[in-house]
Amino acid sequence: MDGTKPTCGGRPPRDLLIYVAGPISRGPLRANVEQACAAGIRLMKAGLSVHVPHLTCFMGQVYTADGGAVPEVLPAGTAIEDWYGMSLTEVRRCDAVLRLPGESTGADLEVAEAVSHGRPVFYSAEEVIAWSKG
Repeated sequence: MDGTKPTCGGRPPRDLLIYVAGPISRGPLRANVEQACAAGIRLMKAGLSVHVPHLTCFMGQVYTADGGAVPEVLPAGTAIEDWYGMSLTEVRRCDAVLRLPGESTGADLEVAEAVSHGRPVFYSAEEVIAWSKG
């Protein structure tokens, strides 16, 4: 955790929205999305609401002739700044951030945004779950 004493003010866990921050474009996309989705599902099963920005890769997916689809890190016509601006707004609307392992400029910006707005930052799903019960 980032050193602050978290509190969720007695709110029911489902009322808490957790932002899952982690690498998307650095490293294998599939592994990054799988890591984020696994964390999001773990938190959801614990009764929390989650926002997994990694799923935006499917906003610009390319459809293949065989009926499949390929996600894209940066959909055509968008710039990384578009995504950073959106993600920082989303972080401000969340109650806490879960920072996943891995190098990520975007996730580092999201953590800094959370801290600057007094949101707690956690580094494991178990820390988030414990905080939500506290």
